[in-house]
Amino acid sequence: MSGVAVILSEILALTDQNDLSQVYDAFRIRSLEVRTQKSLEARATLKAGDKVSFDSRRQGRRVSGKIDKVNWTKAVVRVNNPDGTDVLWTVPLSMLQKSEQGAK
Repeated sequence: MSGVAVILSEILALTDQNDLSQVYDAFRIRSLEVRTQKSLEARATLKAGDKVSFDSRRQGRRVSGKIDKVNWTKAVVRVNNPDGTDVLWTVPLSMLQKSEQGAK
């Protein structure tokens, strides 16, 4: 069994509420640490004018655009729609990937 499978089976075997609360708290803290680290790495490499892409849940496809502004945890991305209009999306830094193709 893989490490994750062993951990999951151990968690599923827990019956004490205090133990489950400790596991939940540890998961929540570690998840926040991982997201924060990914945002810090992205912020160090992304800047205004970079071409980026991200998966849009709203449109169900990969969206390409150009960064207008990089904030602390999110970036404002200008996306050129097929009808010729520009739309500004506020996207978490952790969702962005640099793209050579991006919006023109």
